[in-house]
Amino acid sequence: VRAGFHERLGVQYQWHNRGYADFEDFLKSLPSKRRTQIRRERKEVAQQGLRIETISGKDVTPPLIDAMFEFYRVTVDKFFWGRRYLNRAFFETVFATMGEAIEIVVAFDGKKPIGGAFNLRGRRRIFGRYWGATRDVPFLHFNVCYYASVERAIALGLDAFEPGAG
Repeated sequence: VRAGFHERLGVQYQWHNRGYADFEDFLKSLPSKRRTQIRRERKEVAQQGLRIETISGKDVTPPLIDAMFEFYRVTVDKFFWGRRYLNRAFFETVFATMGEAIEIVVAFDGKKPIGGAFNLRGRRRIFGRYWGATRDVPFLHFNVCYYASVERAIALGLDAFEPGAG
């Protein structure tokens, strides 16, 4: 409270790679109940015909940038405390200038993006930052924001995934 600052408490979760061979190897490290739950959540999204894909660099097209901005806008506007401090130009600029350091995890219904997460990738870890969706789908949030990036971190041999505050 000194100098006019207020204390803010929060929680940030982190996932650390313990040398997993693949996502299934990671699941085997979890208690049976949690492992079963994650498998069910991933299966549920797949059974709805949704596809989840991680896209970066030159593969991020202007329509995907539009979708990511829309996901951000919809999510911020949904909460009374939300403030839209990023604009479309921000998304355009970071995708144009940061290349492979920016990764988006996108949920597609056919060819239509319906949800996505905006991640930053460092040399040894992935940092999750923004999530949004234009359609409510059970378990989509965890599939897009957590499971896909944990799976990617394992595949790339990264040390950790920091999904952000939550």
